[in-house]
Amino acid sequence: HGTKNLVYEYLKTFRKYDWLWKDDKEMTYREFVRKNPTISSFEKELKTFMAIEEEIEAISSSHCIGALMLVTTNLKIQLRNECRQWKVLYSSKVHELAKEKTYDVFEYMRMTTNKLNRKVDSLDDLKFVMNVLKDIRERESNIEMEIAPIMDMYAMLERYVPGGITD
Repeated sequence: HGTKNLVYEYLKTFRKYDWLWKDDKEMTYREFVRKNPTISSFEKELKTFMAIEEEIEAISSSHCIGALMLVTTNLKIQLRNECRQWKVLYSSKVHELAKEKTYDVFEYMRMTTNKLNRKVDSLDDLKFVMNVLKDIRERESNIEMEIAPIMDMYAMLERYVPGGITD
């Protein structure tokens, strides 16, 4: 009976992770998104999941209680998988935002290139091209400010998310 109590006490140490499989991921995520989180909020969540994953990894793969040897390898694998599912859910939104912003910059560049490739046959055409060049000069400094956050998002995804998710 004493061994049973010791096993029960040891298993209680895993209760702090029960939210990984008990909480509804989609509902929790929707509540998080409803607050209009910033990229730093997403990074904070991803850091939390990374810390939990590292904490799980640090758990011993076996634990002796009297004559019993409790092997926790499969439990650790499942806990890490649940934690990764949470990370993937949160990172998917960041990836979606980064893709949107990348597409917007690409679309601006494509449209501008098309405008610059316009054949100049008259003064009106020349005036149009000169206005496009003026717009490019005005927006040139802002392009860097548009691209830097995109690069930061992808760098964050690279740091916190397992390979293959950001493809």
